[in-house]
Amino acid sequence: MIRRLLSALSGLLTADNFPRDWYGETTSQTGHAAAVGMPAALVLHGAGLPPALVPPAVALIYLGFWERLIQRGADLRDSLTDTAHVAAGATIITAALCWGYWPTVGTLAVWAAMLAAGIWRRL
Repeated sequence: MIRRLLSALSGLLTADNFPRDWYGETTSQTGHAAAVGMPAALVLHGAGLPPALVPPAVALIYLGFWERLIQRGADLRDSLTDTAHVAAGATIITAALCWGYWPTVGTLAVWAAMLAAGIWRRL
């Protein structure tokens, strides 16, 4: 069981830009937003960081530490795309907590367009 867990976790270190796989791209980027960006924003917001600084801080921390130091993927475009989706997730939750309905809806619309562009590129 430990071996299976370690094997699954080692897959996190393998960068993948999902060429010709729109479903993989969509699930990956949704995961970046929901499983990384939103919780990180909640942590930074709870730590007292001003709301306007939360999404950029989440994006910079993710890009600097995960994408560049730990994962070290060779495809910079993939790293920036992943970071944009992490930032979108952070912005969605920050908008919902601090800025109200329309900023949240607007952020969701921008994120939906980002997901659509990723799908379009892989069709």
